[in-house]
Amino acid sequence: MRWERRTELHDAFVSLACCLICWRRLKKHNPGRELV
Repeated sequence: MRWERRTELHDAFVSLACCLICWRRLKKHNPGRELV
């Protein structure tokens, strides 16, 4: 596996983790309010 692919994959996972953390915080602060 090349280093470029590995760093891109790492960045993707970090971005995904940040999105999940932000999403959970938003849901915690706005109970009963669904965005779907």
